[in-house]
Amino acid sequence: MKTGGISYVAGVLLVLAVTISTIALYTTVVGFQSQTILSLSALDIRRASESLVIVEYHRPTSTLVVYNNGLIPTCFVEITVAGMMGAAYSNPNCTPIPPNKATTLTLGLINPPQKLTLIARTIHNKILTYTIS
Repeated sequence: MKTGGISYVAGVLLVLAVTISTIALYTTVVGFQSQTILSLSALDIRRASESLVIVEYHRPTSTLVVYNNGLIPTCFVEITVAGMMGAAYSNPNCTPIPPNKATTLTLGLINPPQKLTLIARTIHNKILTYTIS
């Protein structure tokens, strides 16, 4: 009878140990995943809240009026025109446009086509495309 009681207690202790280890492992994995998601969303908040809108393009002077409709200050570091060689605008040390403010950029385009597709990169490395006709 004592052997049956000892093996019963050992079995219960084994099941209890496996259950506690599984709970500890699950808690660790879930905690790591939630921290990873939090850190990724914290990194991406700058990109998610960037919103630069082209308000006006003046073809003869090749100027672009840009409005920051986002939540954080941002600016264009580089603008290229699809199908044309080289950057139309490049300013690696740009001064960020505050939210709800506009600025004017001068593109280096001579005789631009009637329809333009601009590919722009912001200071936070977000890529935006615009079509101007």
